[in-house]
Amino acid sequence: MRVDPSFEAFVEGRSTAVNLSRDRIRRLFRRPREAPMPPDPDVLRTVDAGYERVAERRVVVRALAQLPVRQRQVVVLRFFEDLSVEQTAELLGCSAGTVKSYTSRALARLRCLLADDHEPNSLEVPHAHR
Repeated sequence: MRVDPSFEAFVEGRSTAVNLSRDRIRRLFRRPREAPMPPDPDVLRTVDAGYERVAERRVVVRALAQLPVRQRQVVVLRFFEDLSVEQTAELLGCSAGTVKSYTSRALARLRCLLADDHEPNSLEVPHAHR
């Protein structure tokens, strides 16, 4: 007895439809169930601290970019690279007093920039030398 080729295609198509239906049902049972929102929103978990660090880093980088080049170099070498005043002075080819002066001015400017990050008038520091 010969089987009609269209019948084989019908059977194959039907088994495919059955398998797809089974997969859909399995997927529905694997999906985590949705929970209703709690009545008190304070119960919800807070945002991961890593996100806040990224946001803080962006603010600090933006503030550093507004410093004059030498002040930025001193701050990065002293506080990010953890070099001493003498090491920084030697690397930049200036005196230790100059490094201290630049550090003082840069920190004053950064305090101002970071304290009032959202106020446009906070960018002016009358005693900062450029």
